[in-house]
Amino acid sequence: MANSQSNSNLDLEPQFSLPQCNQTSPLLSLPLELRSMIFDLILPYPKGTKLLPNVHSLFQIAERGERGRKVYKQHEKVLGLARTCQQLNSAFLPFYFTSYTFSFPDAYNLYRYLYMIGPHRRRLIRSIEFYLRSGFLYSTMVMSNREVFLLATEVLADCTSLERLNIGVSWETIAGMQKGQDTLLAMRDMGYLDALKGMGLPRLDLRMRESTNWSSEAAHTFEQDWHPSWFKKADIKEFEEILRKDMMSSKIAEDIGKLADKLNSQVTTTKEITYPENFDSVGRRRSTRIRKKNVKGTS
Repeated sequence: MANSQSNSNLDLEPQFSLPQCNQTSPLLSLPLELRSMIFDLILPYPKGTKLLPNVHSLFQIAERGERGRKVYKQHEKVLGLARTCQQLNSAFLPFYFTSYTFSFPDAYNLYRYLYMIGPHRRRLIRSIEFYLRSGFLYSTMVMSNREVFLLATEVLADCTSLERLNIGVSWETIAGMQKGQDTLLAMRDMGYLDALKGMGLPRLDLRMRESTNWSSEAAHTFEQDWHPSWFKKADIKEFEEILRKDMMSSKIAEDIGKLADKLNSQVTTTKEITYPENFDSVGRRRSTRIRKKNVKGTS
């Protein structure tokens, strides 16, 4: 698999619904092996390439399209096949989104891209890597880490086919947290990443590394040994393991477990029943009638 990175403007999803079409493409009548070979030739980069979507540019294209402006979309020469009819759209887009690792320099760009492509296409992606920071540290548009992380993890939780997730962390990851609580585990305990719990990803390969410069060189740190300078390596590995367990666990299994615990707590224990003085041990009322003795009087 190729590991090279490519800045890409070619991965924006169609921003409109395809019209109903009763035509059948001859391409779909070919055997799956031949179709896959054709799709391989259409893809702009070899399978396994890491793409760095130019999210800002893609958003500008989408905004211009919504305003009715005619713009040339560079990505159409790649996704043009997916725009021809619904059948090819359904056949090609899964092939496209499962072929690459999508890489993002911060959580905000991750959020914008995943939000833009929609929930159906989010469920197709198998490999993502991103830098766990807001992206607003040096920007006049300020959103806190917590605000951005909540948005990003909410859409990331829709990536239910995810098999590989690389996360870069640094001091920017915990920027803005109170002193004494500025740790990776504290961030997790405060609910920053709660949306990722119970995703049910048993095959997830999650790797977390410290990275101070998200670039083409930084991405290779996930494949090599690394030496953090801000966090302790043991702390990063502990956070990585906890997050992996959170994402691998099944929400359905967790809900069943919680329900079982609730039912067990509602089981009542047998209590000794006490009866009032005028009832016997089986709950029958005792007779309160006073029997008068037959006393013979004297005259």
